Amino acid sequence: METLSAESNVQLMIDAVCRGDIAEVNALLHASPTLATVTVRSKSPLHAVCFADHLAEETRVALINHLVSTGADVNKGSRDNITPLFYAARFGQLETIKTLVAHGARWDVSGGLYSWNTPTIESIDAGQLDVLKLRQSMLPLRAWKEPDVKYAIKIAISNRNIDMVRIFLDSEPTLDINHVETPSLDGGTFLTIAIDHGAEDIVELLLVRGQM
Repeated sequence: METLSAESNVQLMIDAVCRGDIAEVNALLHASPTLATVTVRSKSPLHAVCFADHLAEETRVALINHLVSTGADVNKGSRDNITPLFYAARFGQLETIKTLVAHGARWDVSGGLYSWNTPTIESIDAGQLDVLKLRQSMLPLRAWKEPDVKYAIKIAISNRNIDMVRIFLDSEPTLDINHVETPSLDGGTFLTIAIDHGAEDIVELLLVRGQM
C-alpha cells in the first residue's frame, strides 16, 4: 500500500467503512493498526460505521466488532461529544445498539447540538419507538442516569408521539405530570406542552393520569 499522510489513511479507512468493505478495512488495519482509534474532523471510524445507515446491520456489527478488537473506543466523542451510540439510536439500528452497549457504550453521555442531549433523547426526537423499548428492556426508567429524564418525556410530547408517552407513563406510575423544570421547551408542564403542540390525544391521556 502506498505511503500516505496520516489524515489520508484515516479518510481511506472511513471511506472503506462507509462502503462496508470489510476486506479493505482489514488491509488498512494490517498496514496501520492505529487507524481504528484516530479521527478526521473529529469523527472516528466507529462514528462512520454508525452514521452509514445504508449498511446492512450484520455488516455494521461485524465492522464494529473488528474495530473494537483493534482498539476503537465506543465512547469516544466528536467535537460536540457525540458518540457512535448517538447515531445508532437516532437511526434505529437495534443490533448496532446492542453491539455497542455490549462493548461498553454509555447511554448517559451528554452532547450534541444542545449539550444536554443523550443517545436516548436522540432516539426519542427521531421517533424511534423500538429504540426506546430496547432502552427500557436494558434498564428500567427509574434507574436511568440521563441528565433529565423528564426532558426526554417532553420531547416525546412535543413530537406528539403518544406511544412513547404511554411507555413513560406506564413505566413510572409516580411521575409528576405537572413537572416544570427543564433545560428547554420554555419550562412548560407536560400538559401545557401537549396543548401548545395540538396533541389532543396526549392531552386526554395526561388529564386521565392527573385524575388517578
